[in-house]
Amino acid sequence: MKKFISMAIMAAMILTMAGCSDNKENSSIPSESSSTSDVSKPESELFLSNMAGIDLSQLESYTAKISPVPAVDLDTVFVMKCKSGYADTAVDILNENYAHNISYIRQYAFNVAKVEGARLYKIGDIVMFILAGNIADSDATAEDEAKLAASEYEIIDNVIKSLFGTLPKNLAVIKEPELPDNGGEFDGGFDNFEDMPIIGG
Repeated sequence: MKKFISMAIMAAMILTMAGCSDNKENSSIPSESSSTSDVSKPESELFLSNMAGIDLSQLESYTAKISPVPAVDLDTVFVMKCKSGYADTAVDILNENYAHNISYIRQYAFNVAKVEGARLYKIGDIVMFILAGNIADSDATAEDEAKLAASEYEIIDNVIKSLFGTLPKNLAVIKEPELPDNGGEFDGGFDNFEDMPIIGG
């Protein structure tokens, strides 16, 4: 549990060191006797976040930091201590939800480099999802944005490495967009006009 406390402190450090703490609510760091109720975000708000679908009964404890305005700021930090055997499942669920972040920035291109640089780490039963850092100025080039994102994640990675002595593999998966089976033409998803729903009917 002491290692998890360090990780929870790390989550607060990430938000401060990567320059995004002003956009977050205050931290609540779990104690030795913490449970899933001792969190910085209430359980009722997690269904809108990348933790949607995580079975909280399979977590010993967690801390969750979510931007209050996700439509314009996707910053998110989750650190969770899973019960034995659940960490891999948590990684899969977080990756499924991360795919929605990727899809979103492809439609509304902002903070692309930061979103695509997200970290998903698993160390034993501890799982971390980190999408955080400063953003480039509105007139910055894509190259400038990429350099800033890289430097911000370097800060984050150094914090993690300082706690564990090594940097785990980033398990975050960026899925390529799927094209329809008809060679890329949009057909509305209906085989013929008879299958189309009647508006107002």
